[in-house]
Amino acid sequence: MDGLIGLISNTLSTSIVHPIDVTKTRNQVNIMYNKSISINKVIMDIYKGNGVRGFYKGLGPQLMTYPFFWGIYFQTSSATKRYYGDIKPSFMENAFITFGSASLASSIVNPLFVLKTRMQTSEVKTSAVTVIKQLYKENGLKSAYKGLPSSIGNNIKLGIQFPLYDYLKSSTDSVLFSSMFSKLIAATIFYPLDLVRVNQRNSPDVLTIRKVCNSIYKNHGVRGFYRGVLLYNMVSTPNFVLMIFIKETLEKTLKDPNTKF
Repeated sequence: MDGLIGLISNTLSTSIVHPIDVTKTRNQVNIMYNKSISINKVIMDIYKGNGVRGFYKGLGPQLMTYPFFWGIYFQTSSATKRYYGDIKPSFMENAFITFGSASLASSIVNPLFVLKTRMQTSEVKTSAVTVIKQLYKENGLKSAYKGLPSSIGNNIKLGIQFPLYDYLKSSTDSVLFSSMFSKLIAATIFYPLDLVRVNQRNSPDVLTIRKVCNSIYKNHGVRGFYRGVLLYNMVSTPNFVLMIFIKETLEKTLKDPNTKF
């Protein structure tokens, strides 16, 4: 049930913020290749290329990625925590459970994340089948796992985010405040890993984390690793807040009618 609730809640939140996610992804790819393009220009390029539909490129693969990622994550995390019975895991135990559950989900869903990124950054209208053929032609099955090491590294963020969310919620009893604050803190700190991950997935070559970092540093210096962080938070924070709010609401309806928000 936890996995299904996680899947449904993220499907709804992802659909709502997807246009911002397309813009964010395009912007992150531009950063690595030293394209000094304003956000307004990125938005106009998307619109000129495909009209309003351009902002929904990759929505199909997107709905096959994050919802399934979170479905697997919540199911694995909940199943692990059941072993504790009535005893709540400590902050550190919660962090390890979160990291392990997220890493398992990342390993399973990574091929779909690669497909989603390619479809979002393509300058022309393309189908999922065409992108899959192109990816296989480039690096065979290895293409499906581009960016996986940085994704697993990025899961450290969740190891901070969810324990912090649980702590704040127990202290404030506010789902909205707790989810927003915990996401902003974790997402901002670990943004560089997301920037690296997106560029690894988008490249036709197999890029190491070091190579991507060198390219970003060469073009923009240390500040380059945080270029686009505001736009990233404009996507990730509302998405997470919506997902958690919907998830908590569904759990309230199904399990505990007395839950306060």
